[in-house]
Amino acid sequence: KTMLTTPVLSLLQPSPEIVKLFDEILVLCEGRIIFQGPESDVLEYFESIGYIAQASVPIAEFLVNMATPSRSHYKNGSSAPATARDLAEAWMDSEYSLAKRKQTQE
Repeated sequence: KTMLTTPVLSLLQPSPEIVKLFDEILVLCEGRIIFQGPESDVLEYFESIGYIAQASVPIAEFLVNMATPSRSHYKNGSSAPATARDLAEAWMDSEYSLAKRKQTQE
């Protein structure tokens, strides 16, 4: 049976196995969207705005850290957005966000 609903969950420190189960991930920082999309887009998107995850860090941990001041450990260059507002603006201006908005309107 197909259910046309969208469940919303809030997870604190999800395991990598749990994160892989989701079709979409929404990351909020201080109430602002800083990422929305599949796990497969996470690293590429954050690299595009100046944040690099070390290979040893699971994506779930990386995402949790991106929503906290700990994100500075992943910063790659001075032009990377630093504040929650800057991260949200970078998201809204990104091709990823544009594609997500177009998909939602369909």
